[in-house]
Amino acid sequence: MFKRTFTFLFVTLFSVTLAACGGGGGSSSGGGDNGGGDNGGGDGDGGGDGGAGTYHYEFLPGTQFSDTQIINMGAEGYVFLGPVILGSNVDEEGLLFGRYQNATYEYRINPQQPTLSQFVAEANAQGQEGFALSAPYISLYGDTTIQTVYMHQQGTNTTYETKVTPGLATSASALIDAANEEGKDGYLLLGPITDGNGNAGYLWQRAVNGTARYSYRSTPADYEETEEEFLTAVSEQGDQGYLWIYPFAFVNTNGAAEFANLYIKDENSQATFNYELMQSADTYTEVVADANAKGAEGIYFFGFVAFISNDPVNDPTGERLLFVTPENCSGSPLCAFPTKVL
Repeated sequence: MFKRTFTFLFVTLFSVTLAACGGGGGSSSGGGDNGGGDNGGGDGDGGGDGGAGTYHYEFLPGTQFSDTQIINMGAEGYVFLGPVILGSNVDEEGLLFGRYQNATYEYRINPQQPTLSQFVAEANAQGQEGFALSAPYISLYGDTTIQTVYMHQQGTNTTYETKVTPGLATSASALIDAANEEGKDGYLLLGPITDGNGNAGYLWQRAVNGTARYSYRSTPADYEETEEEFLTAVSEQGDQGYLWIYPFAFVNTNGAAEFANLYIKDENSQATFNYELMQSADTYTEVVADANAKGAEGIYFFGFVAFISNDPVNDPTGERLLFVTPENCSGSPLCAFPTKVL
């Protein structure tokens, strides 16, 4: 497992970098989605009644996009899940969007800020106007420029606060301890971030008036884990209300690597999470069709997990689509597109 692991949270939020950054998540096929949240919701946390409705996905193929394309998708009720690569045999780059409720979204696309302090200042200014981070520091225009996407759910008045805590953890336990302290105040861990000057830390954001209070935990990650072992492990945590986020990598002071699975729970929610895997289709069209078929049943597309293949001819990548069903989930940011939990 973890040869190539990807979730939308990882793409749109958790691999937030101004430059390549260590001490972060596993390997990504995208660019981290996610997976912030749908940034809106009745209780000010950004969560709707996810799990009660259905999900629909749209994919815009390509590597060059305009602000108008993203803005138009928001007007049609689509949450930006981030840049992805779909298809196990015919990789296609593009942008993925998801829709699950009767809401519309306003997007702002800003140019990259050169330093962490400037980035945080911008994010807080946007947050005061009701715009949460949707996809920090991605390439949308097909050139060397970098953008940050902010999103606001129309008709809501939630505001957001963003901060960066300096330094990167050298062990899973150190990160979990820090995350749980921040989670008590409603801060969601968005991931490691660094700027061009070598300043690094962890990025956090919270809904100012939100009721969510997060707790985090980790379990050891195994590169050679089978599908059955993976499902058993994440299902055990899901039954306890913990949502699997992705595998995280750490390097200690002696240079030794540690891999851990990271989980998150909203302590003010009774939600549990069920998981299932499906072999990835060859093309992005088929992947989106599979995601929409599951979405119509109220099961959302979480992302990809790749395992070591025992059949290199018929299953060369070992790639699987991961689907999650939230149960007893209402009002929490983890319920509605939990891979975009802001």
